[in-house]
Formats: sequence, structure tokens, C-alpha cells
Amino acid sequence: MNQSAQPVSFARDLSQRVAGGSVRLSANDERIVAYILEHPGEIPFMTADSLGRAVGVSRAAIVRLAHRLGYDGFTHLRDVSRDEFAGAEQFQGNSIISRFLESDADALSDANVRQDIQNLLLTHRLVSDALPKAAAAISAASAVHIIGSREDFGLAFMLHRSLHYIRPAVRLTDEGFPDDIFQMSMHDTAVALIFRRYPKLSVSLLKEAKARGARTVLITNVPARDFASYADHVLPTATDSPMLYRSMVATVAVIQSLVAAVANLDPERTRRALEAYERFVQDQDLLLEP
Repeated sequence: MNQSAQPVSFARDLSQRVAGGSVRLSANDERIVAYILEHPGEIPFMTADSLGRAVGVSRAAIVRLAHRLGYDGFTHLRDVSRDEFAGAEQFQGNSIISRFLESDADALSDANVRQDIQNLLLTHRLVSDALPKAAAAISAASAVHIIGSREDFGLAFMLHRSLHYIRPAVRLTDEGFPDDIFQMSMHDTAVALIFRRYPKLSVSLLKEAKARGARTVLITNVPARDFASYADHVLPTATDSPMLYRSMVATVAVIQSLVAAVANLDPERTRRALEAYERFVQDQDLLLEP
């Protein structure tokens, strides 16, 4: 963390508020504070509900503690942590090449596997609330529009192909001619994949989809960004990596889980779609293996 840019860290700010002595903490309060200080990377992505479940207390207990510590509420506390998280993201981006060059191949491989395991575990906790709601929005939509540009296009293509097999009217937005977005209505759902360094076109299309009344889903790595407000459902994925590029292992896992959840919401539609696909593949003799 660049201390000149962030003179008082979120953890230090929270600790100072607790240590001030003006607030007497209950046993539950102490558990909440301990969890926040032990898991600072999770707080930017959590709600009062999800934090309460993680700690084993009620949502009301989370909100009350935030107020007693001088925050405007849990949202304010989370925003403070998000500001620091966004700064850490920038710092990591500036230093990732030097860290890569200073490591040997064996050490990198081991560190990469361990980091991906951590990313998967963290992401599972972060998306547990929002993923079923996002799947429901996709399942119920008249049409689903997938948005992803530049480096994010590969992920968008993967999501498009996976959904295409199990439900009709799934459209992959063309970067050069994104006209489909302007035909969206309140009966449709847009799913945007937007990762650092955040393509402007994808953000603009997500905003347009929201303005046209469509339900919106955002898969990203930092929901602290302003464009997260254009999404009804945010699925944050951990992408930390010791390698030259960020890891998309957890992101791919979220895509697969999202598709599976959509399939399970309407099993009869899924069965019909998969059977139709298999008939087409066999009739056209497209694959070496049946």
C-alpha cells in the first residue's frame, strides 16, 4: 500500500475507533471487529447480511456496531474499505511485473496454485448471496445480452457459448456494432464482464442497459468502481496472481456456477435445448466423438 496516498489505513481507522474507549463492545461486537480485521480483503464486497452470516450475528448487529463506531452505517464502513481496496489494486498493478521477474519458475508455479485456491475460496464466499439472484434474472429474461470488450471478450464469449446451449435468445454484443443493446427492454437481462483496466465501451453499454430498464448483472474484480451502481447483481471474483497476468480461475468458476444455476432453474427447458443441440451435432457429423 502506498502510505503517502493512504495515510490512514482502513484497519487502523477501525482500530482507532475501537480503542477510543467511547464505545463499550459486547462479545458479538468483538467478534465482528475481529472478523473485519482478519478479513480486510472481503469487506469491500460484503453486505451487512453476508457479514452477519460470516460472523454468526444478525444484520441489525452489524449496522448498530457501525453506527456506534461513528460510521453513517455499514455502507459507509464498507465504502471506506473499498477506497483502500481500490488503491491497493492500483499498487498491485504497478508492481506485478517486478515481482514476476524476481521469482523463479518453480516458486511461481507453487505460488500460483496456492493463490488460485485462495481466490476460489474467497470468491465462493463473496458471490454466495448474489449468484442465485443473478441466475434468476438470466433465467427469466426474454433475451440475454452478454457484454465484454478487449481482454474481457474471451470471458464474455465463454459465457455466451455456455448459456447458448441451455436457453434461447442469448446474444453476444459485437464491439464494433453494439446495436442490440439499444433494443433492450425491461424484459431482458444484460450480463457485463468488466475487469481491470475497465474498458469504457463495456461500462457505457452496461449503463445503457440499465437506463433502458433491463436487469443487469456485473462480473468484475473490483465492485468499488462507480460503474457497479449500474448493476442489479454484482459477482466479484478474486483475481490476485503472482504471475505476469491476473488469474481468471475463480472468474471461470463463477461463470460455470452461474450457468449451472440457470440450467437448474428450468430443467425442462435445459433438457430440450441440450437434446436439440445434440441432434444438430449428430446430424451434421461435427465431432469425432459422439
